[in-house]
Amino acid sequence: MAKKECENVATTLVVLSAYKLTAQTAIAAVERVLTGKVANGFSTPSRTIGNEFILAISEMELKWGNQQWSPQPADSDKPSRQQN
Repeated sequence: MAKKECENVATTLVVLSAYKLTAQTAIAAVERVLTGKVANGFSTPSRTIGNEFILAISEMELKWGNQQWSPQPADSDKPSRQQN
């Protein structure tokens, strides 16, 4: 069995100030509930808003290895992904 090489990958999330980020994410979460994008009943936050929720917040940038995500306009559910 060949030994697999390990690779380190750095991830960086650059966001607004903590207060602005909290306000924007709270508003975005409430908007999802009010527009019916959230199923009825109990759910954990990650299941309710999704694992890529933070990627839709403006003034945010995520770098993971050689890939970079930037937010899309509010009417888009998919973040923009660029490979450097």
